[in-house]
Amino acid sequence: LDPSASSTLFIHQMGQWLTQCGELHRSLDGGTSWAAVSDQGCRLLFDADGETIYRFGPQTLYRSADRGVTWESLPIPIRVDRLAAHPGRERFLFGFPEGGGSILNSGNGGEAWEQVAAQAVEWMQAVSLFFDPVRAEVAYLVPHYGAYRSEDSGQTWTPCNFTIEWTSLTDSRWAIDPSDSQRIYVGRLDPGLWTSTDGCRNWMRVDSFPAVMVNSLAIDPARPD
Repeated sequence: LDPSASSTLFIHQMGQWLTQCGELHRSLDGGTSWAAVSDQGCRLLFDADGETIYRFGPQTLYRSADRGVTWESLPIPIRVDRLAAHPGRERFLFGFPEGGGSILNSGNGGEAWEQVAAQAVEWMQAVSLFFDPVRAEVAYLVPHYGAYRSEDSGQTWTPCNFTIEWTSLTDSRWAIDPSDSQRIYVGRLDPGLWTSTDGCRNWMRVDSFPAVMVNSLAIDPARPD
């Protein structure tokens, strides 16, 4: 769902291991009709400007300034496993290198990239980025293993006190309570649900939750309790 146009929908082909690479299709009428708009790159990112969208390959950024009508390709200096767009800063992108290392930032929509100095993350597979709904400068970086917290929009990252270790592979495995952004829920590969009430510093199992594996989480914004 396009966050700037509720009648515009995108759907992309699902590859092996949830890679989300392949053809990207778009509907402008709420899903009644569809047309392919891209056959290059993986996944789909929305820029905070409300118009620009992105896809990416290991060392290529595909950028469209008109919601998929036309595309241009830009180089990424190192191989990345994932990219993410900042929801509150226009044209600001994060790049997460394959195998770990220093995170990349771009403040101009991928025209140029820089590595965050002296900031390395060991495990970078299947990274998802989550932002605090109240404090936009607070972000959580959640790879397949472990988790990290930033309080300066991703310039520095601190490991969470995260004994959960292996998380689910979906982009919805981490949920932040909109009524209390210090409260976080996470799905992991083992059965059960875990929660933190202090912004990922400490964790506890939700005892009332059944012993089932959790792949995706969502919190009702109207009734977060």
